[in-house]
Amino acid sequence: MANAETPEISDAWYREIAGWGVAAPEWVQLLVAVLTEAFLVLLAVLVLLAWWRSRDRRIPLLVAPFAATAVAYLVSTTAKDLIQQDRPCRGVPGVRETVEACPEYGDWSLPSNHTTIAAALAVAIALLWRRFAVSALAMALLAGFSRILVGAHYPHDVLAGMALGALVAVLAVAAVERFSRPPAPERPLPEAERV
Repeated sequence: MANAETPEISDAWYREIAGWGVAAPEWVQLLVAVLTEAFLVLLAVLVLLAWWRSRDRRIPLLVAPFAATAVAYLVSTTAKDLIQQDRPCRGVPGVRETVEACPEYGDWSLPSNHTTIAAALAVAIALLWRRFAVSALAMALLAGFSRILVGAHYPHDVLAGMALGALVAVLAVAAVERFSRPPAPERPLPEAERV
């Protein structure tokens, strides 16, 4: 499917939110432009911190969030190439300026890779290390919102990225918990069953 149609409500919300970004003072625009990238690094650092501070430091628990992120990113990139929805900075009539420069044609919009990665990391953190859940999920939500604010994505791109990242993280954590559990201790046979 090429040049996917965008929902009208997403166009309207995009205009409003990206408009806030353009109307913000220059220092706020700079801060948001830095944070939209930094949230991913901060979430990766939070994975390391959460794993280090936990009692269960099995390596598969550390690998799960990063594996979920890699898989989610590959699925997201593949979906972008199949859907081929143009960026809102080109697709929404009347939008002349955004905080972030509009990517080149062919750098598609749906779903948001940044948000997919943020959601995968945040949901994996929330499932594996619950005490870090609020911080991780808040960062992922802010990462997604920042992608609209800088003018790079429609709101529905961000929602799709959130759903995709969360789904892959849930599957990755479930797989790790199933296949990396320590073996149960052997119970001795009752006297009657011994030979």
